[in-house]
Amino acid sequence: MCVRSQVAEMHGELMEFSDHLHRQLQYKEHHLRRLREELVDLRGPLAEPQTSDDDLSITSDYDTSSMSVSARALINIWIPSAFLRGKSSDAHHVYQVYVRIRDEEWNIYRRYAQFYELHSSVKKVHVAVNSFDFPPKKALGNKVCCRVLK
Repeated sequence: MCVRSQVAEMHGELMEFSDHLHRQLQYKEHHLRRLREELVDLRGPLAEPQTSDDDLSITSDYDTSSMSVSARALINIWIPSAFLRGKSSDAHHVYQVYVRIRDEEWNIYRRYAQFYELHSSVKKVHVAVNSFDFPPKKALGNKVCCRVLK
């Protein structure tokens, strides 16, 4: 075999291998995006890094644990669910409040009235809170028990 044909054959193999690696990388980046979305669904919003989308590939060695504390959100709070508790006239909704401060996490369960009481107390101490409207109390479903007539 001549040198040119060996070089051409090696070049073809390298191109094929490069294409294979590129497809694997795309699959893994897609899988990583799906896992990040799933993590957001389970734990809430993640701190956004100060990088472009191109820097978030697998090959960039992106790792949130290496981010400085100032670059990460220190506090995340959200309400992932509400539950109906009690029977008939005592039925009420309890809200699950998920709180994450740095690496510490809590689930807190409170009623609407408790949130309203907290809001009212904070308004008295911090005047700026008066500019925020407290959401109205609404039923999240029909709490009335249906009765079957005989």
